[in-house]
Amino acid sequence: MVRQGSASRHLMNAKAGEHRRAYNRQRFPSSLPLSRYSKIPLFSVQMEDLYNAITDGRDDDAIELLDRDVPMTINHFALATRMKRYKIVDDFIQRGWDIDTHVDSLTPSCLVYTFDDIKLLRWFLDHGASPNKRCLIRDYTPLSCAVQHASFEAIQLLFQHGGSIEHGQLLHYASLRSHPDNLEVLKYIYDKNPNFNAAIINKLLDENSPRDFAHNYRAGLGTPLHFAALQGSLECVRFLVEKGANPWIQDPYRKTALSIAIYANHEPVIRFLKSLKDHEWGQYPRHTQAAAGIVA
Repeated sequence: MVRQGSASRHLMNAKAGEHRRAYNRQRFPSSLPLSRYSKIPLFSVQMEDLYNAITDGRDDDAIELLDRDVPMTINHFALATRMKRYKIVDDFIQRGWDIDTHVDSLTPSCLVYTFDDIKLLRWFLDHGASPNKRCLIRDYTPLSCAVQHASFEAIQLLFQHGGSIEHGQLLHYASLRSHPDNLEVLKYIYDKNPNFNAAIINKLLDENSPRDFAHNYRAGLGTPLHFAALQGSLECVRFLVEKGANPWIQDPYRKTALSIAIYANHEPVIRFLKSLKDHEWGQYPRHTQAAAGIVA
């Protein structure tokens, strides 16, 4: 027989798992295993040969296959980019390949696969890759990926090549950053345009686009403070609150940042957010579908 307290804990853990999985859908596309590309449809023996040549690092063989008019595909280009096959990547571009071709609905372009190689990142940017290319389902750009996962050097380089604070919901994704320099990056993003960021600091991810919001409503949409609480960064949580983040906004799961911190078991964040209960904000009205422009 299961005790009531034990059952309650199991239910809470189950709900926490559901919420965490929803937020985890915001993960970096290049964290997907490379084997993903081994399952692409190969319409000919030659296309399979091209895939194998890229995988094995046989650059000249790959280029010879392209010379025979083997079709270029995003799967081959993505594979070459991720495996740092410089010669093959360059050959694709010389043949007229669009460097900003989206990889899939969640991945805006292969630029996201260059962040761990500054030389390749510079090459992509010098050849016209856009830091602001959005993916198909939301305002999520290569720069969005970078502020969450890439080095500070890579982030700065993207801004130097046209990266815009007004694209990619950067404050939200910077709040999800788990690197030791997360506060430094978050401040850097905020200070790029304080007025713009102050206007979105209390908005849920995708809230500025009714279509995107409706499409992603159950996929972990939170404010920057929700995301910082999920990561457990007390410094980032404090910074956002100091900049006006409201701790009582509820996400589509009716969770506040405090609820998220409790589920994620981040005690310092929990204590800090609990200390704000008597703050002048009071209880912020719950976000509803109607308020987001969704007709029930």
